[in-house]
Amino acid sequence: MSFATIEPCRSFRLAYGHGRPTIRPAWRKCLFLYFYFLDREFGVCHVRVQTWFPFTMQVYVNGHEWLARQMDKRALRYRRLENAFLWLADPGRVQRLADRFATLPWPAILDGFAQRVNPLLRDELQGYRYYWAVTAHPPIARRDARSTSHERCPGCGPRSSRSRS
Repeated sequence: MSFATIEPCRSFRLAYGHGRPTIRPAWRKCLFLYFYFLDREFGVCHVRVQTWFPFTMQVYVNGHEWLARQMDKRALRYRRLENAFLWLADPGRVQRLADRFATLPWPAILDGFAQRVNPLLRDELQGYRYYWAVTAHPPIARRDARSTSHERCPGCGPRSSRSRS
């Protein structure tokens, strides 16, 4: 599934002044394409592509979904509500699995998504690759604050006035 939106983007403009025109960075409005996938490893994920040069791309994957799939492969029992793990049969083992998320071969994974959504990489930009910068919140095996049982998580829950930052 895909859709398109017009959004502000970082691009370039010609600047006229002394001598020849120069190219300057500028905020513009351009078309962004959003592609949604059901990936075997990551579940539902999406890719956002800017259609103007420099064709920036953002890939969104859900670490908790990846972790749930890893637990399923290993027959580890857990209870889940939406994107939160409410109970884990083996929290230590699950945390070790979660720690592997950061060590996945991210450049190859992200290049694979880029090849799927940017046809220019097969034609005009063949041989070029994206430079990937990762902003990630790795999945962690912890209690969710919405849980109703607090014996192992004092101060957590709906009545707690603590804020997590």
